[in-house]
Amino acid sequence: MVSKLKAVLLIWISFSVFCLAQTDDKLVEYSPDFTFKEGLYLTFNAWKQNDPIAIRDIVTDFDPKSKRFFINLLSKRYVTYFDGKRNREIESKEFFGYSRGKKIYTVDHYPIQIIGSICHYTVDLNKTARQQLTRYAFFGIFARTNTEQLKSYIIDFEKNSSYHFNTKSIEFIIKRDKELYKKYKKDRRRKKTKMHQYLLEYNERNPLYFPK
Repeated sequence: MVSKLKAVLLIWISFSVFCLAQTDDKLVEYSPDFTFKEGLYLTFNAWKQNDPIAIRDIVTDFDPKSKRFFINLLSKRYVTYFDGKRNREIESKEFFGYSRGKKIYTVDHYPIQIIGSICHYTVDLNKTARQQLTRYAFFGIFARTNTEQLKSYIIDFEKNSSYHFNTKSIEFIIKRDKELYKKYKKDRRRKKTKMHQYLLEYNERNPLYFPK
């Protein structure tokens, strides 16, 4: 009886280890060579899971081979796609963004220039001046269009949050890396001139992983 229990326990442990290994194998450390699945991201988490709405499931007359496909598609008030059971219609402004393979764009067509545990993108306010208030990020952040011509934002990948790119937001995130934060606090020149350096260093020390 004891032998049987040991055998069952051994099989269960082996199966658990196998499942964990399979899960780990599906995650790949991000690098500029990583290719995302092409399509529309309805949410930020859809990007995290590398799980967009595939182009083949989008119901449209626009040519998907066109470089302006997503620009044309999201210029319409609604986007229709097949969810596996039925066609669904979602307002274009509700989408997080889209993938073009190695590049990720916001719903307003701004490229996410740095992808990592801290992502970075820049908004050109000249292009959005037609609105007094424009939604630049995907988490409820609003900014006036009559302040500066360019506005930089970062995305905290761990917390699914977006912030203005400044020393306060950088410090808030890098506190999680005690060694880097210690270096940051000692650096007298850590203000605006070194924000990008600390962003890149944090990303290097805290790599990002995506499902294949």
